[in-house]
Amino acid sequence: MAEYSKLDHATLVRNLNAVCKELASLIHSSGRQFGGPPPLTYGDVEDNIPFALYRIAVVAGWIEEQVELEEDEYYRSEDADLFGGCLWFRASFKEWFLGLVATTFSSLEEIAEKNEGAQNQHYELMQKCFFAVHRAKGAEPPQTTEPDNPAKNIIDEFFNKSKTIKTISALANEATKRKADCEQYPINRVTVSNIYHGYGAVRIVLEIVASVISELVPCPWNVLKATKRRPAPSKQ
Repeated sequence: MAEYSKLDHATLVRNLNAVCKELASLIHSSGRQFGGPPPLTYGDVEDNIPFALYRIAVVAGWIEEQVELEEDEYYRSEDADLFGGCLWFRASFKEWFLGLVATTFSSLEEIAEKNEGAQNQHYELMQKCFFAVHRAKGAEPPQTTEPDNPAKNIIDEFFNKSKTIKTISALANEATKRKADCEQYPINRVTVSNIYHGYGAVRIVLEIVASVISELVPCPWNVLKATKRRPAPSKQ
Protein backbone atom coordinates (compact mmCIF):
# COMPACT_ATOMS: atom_id res chain seq x y z
CA MET A 1 0.00 0.00 0.00
CA ALA A 2 1.99 2.92 -1.31
CA GLU A 3 -0.05 5.49 0.62
CA TYR A 4 1.57 4.33 3.85
CA SER A 5 5.15 4.46 2.65
CA LYS A 6 7.60 7.29 1.95
CA LEU A 7 10.28 4.94 0.61
CA ASP A 8 10.31 2.47 -2.25
CA HIS A 9 9.20 -1.01 -1.20
CA ALA A 10 12.60 -2.72 -1.34
CA THR A 11 14.34 -0.02 0.73
CA LEU A 12 11.57 0.03 3.33
CA VAL A 13 11.62 -3.76 3.72
CA ARG A 14 15.42 -3.81 4.03
CA ASN A 15 15.46 -1.02 6.64
CA LEU A 16 12.63 -2.43 8.75
CA ASN A 17 14.04 -5.94 8.82
CA ALA A 18 17.51 -4.70 9.76
CA VAL A 19 16.16 -2.64 12.67
CA CYS A 20 13.82 -5.45 13.74
CA LYS A 21 16.71 -7.93 13.98
CA GLU A 22 18.82 -5.50 16.01
CA LEU A 23 15.99 -4.78 18.45
CA ALA A 24 15.36 -8.49 18.95
CA SER A 25 19.07 -9.21 19.40
CA LEU A 26 19.35 -6.51 22.06
CA ILE A 27 16.37 -7.89 24.01
CA HIS A 28 17.45 -11.51 23.60
CA SER A 29 20.97 -10.94 24.90
CA SER A 30 20.18 -8.55 27.75
CA GLY A 31 19.13 -11.28 30.21
CA ARG A 32 22.63 -12.73 30.32
CA GLN A 33 23.92 -9.53 31.95
CA PHE A 34 21.95 -10.42 35.08
CA GLY A 35 22.42 -14.18 35.07
CA GLY A 36 18.92 -14.86 33.81
CA PRO A 37 17.56 -16.61 30.70
CA PRO A 38 17.22 -14.79 27.35
CA PRO A 39 14.21 -12.51 27.94
CA LEU A 40 12.76 -12.33 24.41
CA THR A 41 9.10 -13.33 24.75
CA TYR A 42 5.96 -13.59 22.64
CA GLY A 43 4.95 -10.25 24.15
CA ASP A 44 8.06 -8.68 22.63
CA VAL A 45 7.31 -10.21 19.24
CA GLU A 46 3.61 -9.35 19.37
CA ASP A 47 3.71 -5.90 20.94
CA ASN A 48 7.00 -4.34 22.02
CA ILE A 49 9.08 -4.80 18.87
CA PRO A 50 6.26 -3.83 16.45
CA PHE A 51 5.56 -0.71 18.54
CA ALA A 52 9.25 0.31 18.60
CA LEU A 53 9.64 -0.51 14.92
CA TYR A 54 6.62 1.62 14.02
CA ARG A 55 7.87 4.60 16.05
CA ILE A 56 11.36 4.35 14.50
CA ALA A 57 9.88 4.18 11.00
CA VAL A 58 7.74 7.26 11.63
CA VAL A 59 10.53 9.32 13.23
CA ALA A 60 12.97 8.29 10.50
CA GLY A 61 10.49 9.44 7.87
CA TRP A 62 10.06 6.00 6.28
CA ILE A 63 6.27 5.76 6.66
CA GLU A 64 3.29 7.99 7.32
CA GLU A 65 2.23 8.33 10.95
CA GLN A 66 -1.18 6.77 11.59
CA VAL A 67 -4.07 8.47 13.36
CA GLU A 68 -5.54 6.37 16.15
CA LEU A 69 -9.21 5.40 15.89
CA GLU A 70 -11.69 6.81 18.35
CA GLU A 71 -12.91 4.29 20.94
CA ASP A 72 -16.38 3.85 19.43
CA GLU A 73 -14.94 3.50 15.92
CA TYR A 74 -12.42 0.93 17.14
CA TYR A 75 -15.10 -1.29 18.64
CA ARG A 76 -17.56 -0.87 15.76
CA SER A 77 -15.23 -1.20 12.77
CA GLU A 78 -14.28 -4.48 11.15
CA ASP A 79 -11.06 -2.79 9.99
CA ALA A 80 -9.64 -2.19 13.47
CA ASP A 81 -7.01 -3.95 15.53
CA LEU A 82 -4.76 -3.32 18.51
CA PHE A 83 -1.24 -2.45 17.41
CA GLY A 84 1.75 -2.71 19.72
CA GLY A 85 -0.46 -3.49 22.69
CA CYS A 86 -1.80 0.05 23.00
CA LEU A 87 -2.54 1.74 19.64
CA TRP A 88 -5.99 1.55 18.03
CA PHE A 89 -5.08 1.30 14.35
CA ARG A 90 -6.61 0.12 11.10
CA ALA A 91 -6.22 -3.64 10.80
CA SER A 92 -5.36 -3.15 7.13
CA PHE A 93 -2.39 -0.97 8.11
CA LYS A 94 -1.26 -3.48 10.74
CA GLU A 95 -1.42 -6.30 8.21
CA TRP A 96 0.60 -4.27 5.68
CA PHE A 97 3.23 -3.12 8.17
CA LEU A 98 3.79 -6.49 9.85
CA GLY A 99 3.74 -8.19 6.46
CA LEU A 100 6.92 -6.30 5.57
CA VAL A 101 8.78 -8.09 8.39
CA ALA A 102 6.81 -11.36 8.40
CA THR A 103 9.82 -13.59 7.74
CA THR A 104 11.89 -11.98 10.49
CA PHE A 105 8.99 -12.17 12.93
CA SER A 106 8.49 -15.85 12.15
CA SER A 107 12.08 -16.56 13.19
CA LEU A 108 11.64 -14.43 16.33
CA GLU A 109 8.58 -16.47 17.32
CA GLU A 110 10.71 -19.61 17.17
CA ILE A 111 13.32 -17.98 19.41
CA ALA A 112 10.63 -16.85 21.86
CA GLU A 113 9.23 -20.38 21.97
CA LYS A 114 12.67 -21.81 22.80
CA ASN A 115 13.12 -19.18 25.52
CA GLU A 116 9.79 -19.94 27.20
CA GLY A 117 10.94 -23.05 29.06
CA ALA A 118 14.00 -21.38 30.59
CA GLN A 119 11.93 -18.32 31.50
CA ASN A 120 9.34 -20.45 33.30
CA GLN A 121 12.04 -22.25 35.27
CA HIS A 122 13.62 -18.93 36.20
CA TYR A 123 10.25 -17.53 37.29
CA GLU A 124 9.57 -20.56 39.49
CA LEU A 125 13.01 -20.17 41.09
CA MET A 126 12.38 -16.48 41.78
CA GLN A 127 8.99 -17.33 43.29
CA LYS A 128 10.60 -19.86 45.64
CA CYS A 129 13.19 -17.29 46.71
CA PHE A 130 10.45 -14.69 47.21
CA PHE A 131 8.44 -16.95 49.51
CA ALA A 132 11.58 -18.13 51.34
CA VAL A 133 12.56 -14.54 52.16
CA HIS A 134 9.10 -13.80 53.59
CA ARG A 135 9.09 -17.00 55.64
CA ALA A 136 12.54 -16.19 57.01
CA LYS A 137 11.17 -12.85 58.19
CA GLY A 138 8.18 -14.57 59.79
CA ALA A 139 5.78 -12.79 57.46
CA GLU A 140 3.14 -14.11 55.09
CA PRO A 141 3.88 -13.27 51.46
CA PRO A 142 1.32 -10.99 49.78
CA GLN A 143 -1.39 -12.84 47.88
CA THR A 144 -1.93 -12.06 44.22
CA THR A 145 -5.05 -12.87 42.26
CA GLU A 146 -5.57 -13.10 38.52
CA PRO A 147 -8.84 -12.00 36.90
CA ASP A 148 -11.10 -14.83 35.77
CA ASN A 149 -9.97 -16.06 32.36
CA PRO A 150 -12.66 -18.21 30.71
CA ALA A 151 -10.57 -18.52 27.52
CA LYS A 152 -7.79 -20.37 29.36
CA ASN A 153 -10.27 -22.63 31.13
CA ILE A 154 -12.07 -23.68 27.97
CA ILE A 155 -8.87 -24.15 25.95
CA ASP A 156 -7.39 -26.28 28.74
CA GLU A 157 -10.58 -28.39 28.74
CA PHE A 158 -10.28 -28.76 24.96
CA PHE A 159 -6.64 -29.88 25.25
CA ASN A 160 -7.64 -32.48 27.84
CA LYS A 161 -10.35 -33.91 25.58
CA SER A 162 -8.51 -33.76 22.26
CA LYS A 163 -6.46 -36.76 21.17
CA THR A 164 -4.37 -34.82 18.66
CA ILE A 165 -4.35 -31.13 19.65
CA LYS A 166 -2.53 -30.67 22.93
CA THR A 167 -0.62 -27.39 22.52
CA ILE A 168 -1.23 -23.78 21.57
CA SER A 169 0.86 -24.26 18.42
CA ALA A 170 -1.26 -27.24 17.36
CA LEU A 171 -4.47 -25.29 17.98
CA ALA A 172 -3.10 -22.39 15.90
CA ASN A 173 -2.21 -24.75 13.05
CA GLU A 174 -5.68 -26.29 13.03
CA ALA A 175 -7.35 -22.87 13.10
CA THR A 176 -5.16 -21.70 10.21
CA LYS A 177 -6.46 -24.58 8.07
CA ARG A 178 -9.98 -23.18 8.49
CA LYS A 179 -9.02 -19.59 7.73
CA ALA A 180 -10.37 -18.46 4.36
CA ASP A 181 -7.74 -17.25 1.92
CA CYS A 182 -9.45 -13.87 1.81
CA GLU A 183 -9.19 -13.34 5.57
CA GLN A 184 -6.47 -10.79 6.30
CA TYR A 185 -5.89 -11.56 9.98
CA PRO A 186 -3.04 -13.94 10.86
CA ILE A 187 -3.60 -16.92 13.13
CA ASN A 188 -0.35 -18.21 14.59
CA ARG A 189 1.26 -19.31 17.86
CA VAL A 190 1.32 -15.73 19.14
CA THR A 191 -2.32 -15.04 18.22
CA VAL A 192 -3.65 -18.10 20.05
CA SER A 193 -1.29 -17.51 22.98
CA ASN A 194 -2.82 -14.05 23.37
CA ILE A 195 -6.32 -15.56 23.42
CA TYR A 196 -5.24 -18.21 25.93
CA HIS A 197 -3.78 -15.60 28.29
CA GLY A 198 -6.89 -13.41 28.20
CA TYR A 199 -5.79 -10.72 25.74
CA GLY A 200 -8.30 -11.69 23.04
CA ALA A 201 -8.12 -11.03 19.29
CA VAL A 202 -10.33 -9.60 16.55
CA ARG A 203 -13.74 -11.22 16.23
CA ILE A 204 -13.12 -13.20 13.03
CA VAL A 205 -10.07 -14.86 14.61
CA LEU A 206 -12.04 -15.69 17.77
CA GLU A 207 -14.78 -17.23 15.64
CA ILE A 208 -12.31 -19.46 13.77
CA VAL A 209 -10.54 -20.62 16.94
CA ALA A 210 -13.91 -21.18 18.64
CA SER A 211 -15.04 -23.34 15.70
CA VAL A 212 -12.12 -25.71 16.34
CA ILE A 213 -12.73 -25.87 20.10
CA SER A 214 -16.49 -26.35 19.65
CA GLU A 215 -15.96 -29.77 18.07
CA LEU A 216 -15.20 -31.08 21.56
CA VAL A 217 -16.24 -28.33 23.99
CA PRO A 218 -19.12 -25.84 23.50
CA CYS A 219 -17.38 -22.53 22.79
CA PRO A 220 -19.24 -19.40 21.66
CA TRP A 221 -16.71 -16.98 20.15
CA ASN A 222 -17.38 -14.32 22.82
CA VAL A 223 -16.13 -16.67 25.56
CA LEU A 224 -12.66 -16.08 24.10
CA LYS A 225 -12.91 -12.27 24.25
CA ALA A 226 -10.28 -10.29 26.16
CA THR A 227 -10.64 -10.16 29.94
CA LYS A 228 -7.61 -7.94 30.53
CA ARG A 229 -5.48 -5.38 28.76
CA ARG A 230 -1.80 -5.74 28.07
CA PRO A 231 0.42 -3.23 29.92
CA ALA A 232 1.02 -0.51 27.35
CA PRO A 233 4.60 -0.03 26.14
CA SER A 234 6.12 3.35 26.98
CA LYS A 235 5.62 5.93 24.25
CA GLN A 236 8.80 7.76 25.19
